[in-house]
Amino acid sequence: MAYISFFRYNSTVKNDTIYAIIGIPLDYGTTQEFGYTKEAPSIIRELSDHISLMTEREVYFNENLPLVDLGDIVINSNNIDSNNDQTNLNSNNTSFGKETKIYELKLMNNLVEQIKNKLKYIYKNLESSNLKENKRIPIFIGGNHLVTFPILKSLEEFQSLSNISVISLDAHLDFYDIWQGNKYQHCTVMKRIHELLKNYSNNKLVIIGTRDIDIEEFQNAKSSNFSNNYLNCYEIFKKSKIHNKNVSEVIFEFINNILKSDGDNPKTNKVYISIDIDIFDPSIAPATGYPIAGGLLYRDVLDLLEKLVNSYEIIGIDLVEYMPNLDFKNMMTGFLCTRLIQEIIGFLELKRKRAEEYNEKGN
Repeated sequence: MAYISFFRYNSTVKNDTIYAIIGIPLDYGTTQEFGYTKEAPSIIRELSDHISLMTEREVYFNENLPLVDLGDIVINSNNIDSNNDQTNLNSNNTSFGKETKIYELKLMNNLVEQIKNKLKYIYKNLESSNLKENKRIPIFIGGNHLVTFPILKSLEEFQSLSNISVISLDAHLDFYDIWQGNKYQHCTVMKRIHELLKNYSNNKLVIIGTRDIDIEEFQNAKSSNFSNNYLNCYEIFKKSKIHNKNVSEVIFEFINNILKSDGDNPKTNKVYISIDIDIFDPSIAPATGYPIAGGLLYRDVLDLLEKLVNSYEIIGIDLVEYMPNLDFKNMMTGFLCTRLIQEIIGFLELKRKRAEEYNEKGN
């Protein structure tokens, strides 16, 4: 099938471009063998050809929407050679750590450089003052959850991570330190991100929706002083029932409490959002590697995302862990992913238009 871009938007970044789709078809670091995520970016693009051109909030996906699709990062299989000497460790003190194996180091460096190049193209027409205000928003389609780490390392090239917080929506904590001898896996990614951000504050990372945490991850979180920074689904639904609050309201309050605990102002704090598709209950999103029962429903997540967009400055988003080969024939999970990205862009666009109208009135 011929290549189709997301809603058939082109790849030319113009002065008024705001949103940029970037695919990262990475399967390396996935801990199960029957599903794969590398085709997710292309499948989601294809499915965008089969849904309506208007969001629920009546944002039109037409020529006036400042959106581009910059295609995919190229995953070089030569950088992912599991037959390389597994005991060959990087001996240099790099930003990826001394324990990183050579082939993992090559992979991470390759991903970071490619993502940086995409970001340079996104930001190319912005003046430095505008860049600091982050006028353009990259939206990444994975790939597995490991992609979030090189994305953040790449963003660090353009703005300090000191005022950026990360919100991960995920059924898993992804807090293993090492998995089968490897440091960079989709089940270690939040441990790596926590290590990246903790130099600025221990409260720069929040994980929402966990319901499948292993003993080792639990202990790692405890020893890293991270136990209060994640909210599992049991607590979400219990608090919702006890306090008679919507699920999204319970989660939003938890996030605000964590991010404000180091003195940040939620109205000015920059946030990166990472969405693992297994945040959803598998009854509505079964096509993922570990479909854990008891997850959130679509409306819960959508309402939460709208609250986050309206309350924080979103500097980037990723959606990961969709496995098209595990989907139903009607592509149920794929359509959910596609629609979710569309609605998020809609929320961002409505917020931008409100700000423009406010400024035009001279306020």
